[in-house]
Amino acid sequence: MTFGGGVAGDLGGFIAATWLRGIDYVQVPTSLEAAIDASIGGKTAINLRDGKNLVGAFHQPVAVLVDTDYLTTLPERELVAGLAESVKHAAIRDADFVTWHEDHAARILAREPDVLAELIQRNCAIKAAVVEQDERESGLRVILNYGHTLGHAFEHLLSYELRHGECVALGILAENEIACVRGSLRRDVANRLHVLLERFGAPTRLPRRLPPAEVLAACESDKKARRGRLRFVLLRALGQPEIVEAPPAAEIEAGLEVIQPG
Repeated sequence: MTFGGGVAGDLGGFIAATWLRGIDYVQVPTSLEAAIDASIGGKTAINLRDGKNLVGAFHQPVAVLVDTDYLTTLPERELVAGLAESVKHAAIRDADFVTWHEDHAARILAREPDVLAELIQRNCAIKAAVVEQDERESGLRVILNYGHTLGHAFEHLLSYELRHGECVALGILAENEIACVRGSLRRDVANRLHVLLERFGAPTRLPRRLPPAEVLAACESDKKARRGRLRFVLLRALGQPEIVEAPPAAEIEAGLEVIQPG
């Protein structure tokens, strides 16, 4: 049994995947981020000095047990980190769920149990539906990496100063800007997601400037790169993601600029 947040779940799942070539295990996530994302889908991994989640395995838990009472104990930053992943799921799969976040933002932040239960259920349904169609990320599951190509690079370069979900939020904002620069995403949609993440308390600027060349190098060493080509999940509209390989460096730099501190 794994008990804790995403790191605990990933580590415990990786041990279960490798011990005796795989043993059964149960996930008991105690953070929002783990409850709606990390504990669902069977990805297990550990970080290396060179990057995040570079050693891992696909190994499904036999059960995931979520108790919303644990969420009342979370520091505010931990709750916000989970909400960034929830916005990610909504943005790539369910435009109505984005509206639901907007309509229920105050109640979510107040941690009302019935609202948190619905939020968790809807997130788990989205992720489970994607994983059922593509367990090992050979196609559809790649869309779950929205916000993560740059987000993982931020985590690594900032030495995990920010929470995973905080980096995902920044990745979403930067990757939305890339899509806007490419002309594939309307500016009002990008602004809408920016306002929602800001309303939840997610960071909208990096804590310090990161040189674009360093960010690109970190992206290239991540497992999301394929044959040396960066792969981004960008939005065309809410609920309509697309996979874009190797966008021009100028577009990536423009995306980074909107989250660089002044």
